Amino acid sequence: MKKLPYLPEGYEGQLTETQKKFAQIAVETQIRLRRKGLAVFRDRGRFCRHMFGLAKEYQYRRLRQSEQDDARAKFARISARSQQLAALLAELSPKEIRTLGEQMTLQWTHASVSEKEDREDRLCSGDWPFQALPLTIQADSLGELEKASAKLSRASPSGRAKLHAEHWAAREFVRICHATGWSPIRMANGSNEGKHQAEPNLPDAVRCLAAVFEMAGVAESLTKSRAMTVLRALRTTPVLHPVRVTYGLEGEYDEEEWFEVSLHNCVSEQWKGILDDDNYLERWTTTILSG
Repeated sequence: MKKLPYLPEGYEGQLTETQKKFAQIAVETQIRLRRKGLAVFRDRGRFCRHMFGLAKEYQYRRLRQSEQDDARAKFARISARSQQLAALLAELSPKEIRTLGEQMTLQWTHASVSEKEDREDRLCSGDWPFQALPLTIQADSLGELEKASAKLSRASPSGRAKLHAEHWAAREFVRICHATGWSPIRMANGSNEGKHQAEPNLPDAVRCLAAVFEMAGVAESLTKSRAMTVLRALRTTPVLHPVRVTYGLEGEYDEEEWFEVSLHNCVSEQWKGILDDDNYLERWTTTILSG
């Protein structure tokens, strides 16, 4: 394989196709912005390495978000079924409730008799014969089950549950950009960004973040619109972004640092005066990111 001068050190011959695509976008972005005299990341290789790491963390968060969405859907079904069953029990007459309770006791008794050892243990403990819980108590439990599952089925109060991982990735993307010299990040306002705008006219930050999404497995047809959506949220108003940093020889210490992130700036109590420190971002390579 021919060595490509823009690939990060240590990645020759090991990049995936989407990583190569990102690296090429990084080259084009750096050259174009430098020619215009605009701010851009200083070290292309280091920028790519951190973007590759960001894509992996974002991919993990996407998977975790998908699992949470699946769980919410299951809890929603449990809540609906619990409501239906509670409504049916409420329709039973006292005689029907008594008959059903007696049958449940009979069922449990017969099921236990078939298991000799279990039956002997229960006889010794005095827990025999089995008595089913009164249906009124079970109905109360059913109501609690419905409330609990309904609460767990609710989406994030922020209203952004479907793009939670993408919003996190955008904040971390912008933080890394500022740390590597791409500050401020330029992005046109409102009317200059048509919904059906051609790709070559997309803001450079949108193209880069879209490539990060693609590295994480998002379909190419979705990456640009998602990147545009989440970066717009950071255009003017700073958003809080927590980062947990591990340090020490074996990562035995950790602390959380909060950043105020926007396209124009990135500030924290420990951030002032270190943007020109070329070694600063390297001290974050063992970082566990949270947000």
